[in-house]
Amino acid sequence: MELRKPKTNIVLMCLLCISLIGYVIAATTTTVEGQVQPSWQLLRAEADEDASGIDLTTGGDYASMPDGAIELPGDATAGLSKKISFITCAGAAADKTYTVAYYGYMKDNGPAQRIMSVDYTTGTQAVVKYPDTAAAATDKFWSDTATVTSYRSALAGKNDCEGNNGVAEVVIYSGGFNKIWSEVSGADGVTGDEAGDVSVYYCIRN
Repeated sequence: MELRKPKTNIVLMCLLCISLIGYVIAATTTTVEGQVQPSWQLLRAEADEDASGIDLTTGGDYASMPDGAIELPGDATAGLSKKISFITCAGAAADKTYTVAYYGYMKDNGPAQRIMSVDYTTGTQAVVKYPDTAAAATDKFWSDTATVTSYRSALAGKNDCEGNNGVAEVVIYSGGFNKIWSEVSGADGVTGDEAGDVSVYYCIRN
């Protein structure tokens, strides 16, 4: 008995399905490779400037790390390929100033290492909602000027930091740090330019 040959349309449909599967896989891969952390995470809750900074003379070890230091996810500590972005908000108005020093710790007993120190000034873009909670914000403004005054070789770059009334973003390479900490100074004083309570956010990028 003669065997029937597969119909041409069935073969074409199979080829079409294979092509579509390949396209979906390629598109998914591109999206995954290009994605960033889905939201800004809180590094420092809104608060007044730190009463005292890290005493590197006697308290610069891992065990003396300040309470509230943030532990980075494992893939961010794998090497220099990951980037960490920082944005800040403060002030009851534009043109308020303050300084943030960023520290990193490598496990299991790495010393405190100052990653960079940044002088900030708030712009006119208001914080409508806090990015970590979506709670409404009142009289808070994103910093639009960020001047890096000292840094390690881990500095990766800056975005919109020149006083354009946007959101200034400073970027570092993760450098293998296990935990990070931010320390605020110069936010209170008598000159009228200080920013009051300050919040710091971070985001891990590929």
